[in-house]
Amino acid sequence: MPGAGLNTAPFLFSHPEKSRIALLLIHGLAASPWEVLEIGKRAFEKGATVYGVRLAGHGTTLEDLAEKKYQNWVESAVEGIHLVSHFSDHVILTGESLGGLIALCLAEKKYGAGVISLAAPLHLNSSNRVLISLLKHFKKFLGRSLPAAIQPYYSPKHSLHALEEMIALAKVVDAGLKEICQPILILQSENDVRVHPRSGRAIYERVGSHLKKLISYEKSLKVPHVMTTLENPLLDRVWSEIDLFLSGIFPQQSL
Repeated sequence: MPGAGLNTAPFLFSHPEKSRIALLLIHGLAASPWEVLEIGKRAFEKGATVYGVRLAGHGTTLEDLAEKKYQNWVESAVEGIHLVSHFSDHVILTGESLGGLIALCLAEKKYGAGVISLAAPLHLNSSNRVLISLLKHFKKFLGRSLPAAIQPYYSPKHSLHALEEMIALAKVVDAGLKEICQPILILQSENDVRVHPRSGRAIYERVGSHLKKLISYEKSLKVPHVMTTLENPLLDRVWSEIDLFLSGIFPQQSL
């Protein structure tokens, strides 16, 4: 995994005056804050404070990640909330993939003034579940294919232990969805090869929020699992949905 340098470092964008809204941006498994950087830039330009947290075990070594529990990742995000709260009045929990699960977990614990969940893996595709279940008895790490342009921002391999921890977190989140009452935006791609599309629908149907919205991108649009980077051809559309959601929660904010 890349070292904890500029490629994988957390980032904070703050304004001279305290802002009304802050986005806590939470990246996915075996990724880095870079994965949510583009969304962070756009939110900052619209007036929000932004903090891209780096989850425990990320940006260090594969062995370090393989030792972490999902509770360590949640603790990283809670620390991020405490930090960004110094710069803003309200924190919006925003997560991609594993980060979406963590955002939901924190909302269940009554953190945050709103939630944005992108491709949260509440339910993995069946082929991925079977693969993890089989390989965990024989391997510690699983190779992955990454385009050269994004290799500096991701782990070259997946930790089977970490994948199991993500699945454990999904079960915890699934059991507590009714506890979420904050406004929530859920984005899910029908083209997602990792997460079963029913994840987005299940979250939408079971949260206790009165203000909730599900955006499901049909297969023909080819929205990838990772929606938050420039590699997503519909990133502008994703950002527009986020912008609209935030404006609906805080209509006086420039967002």
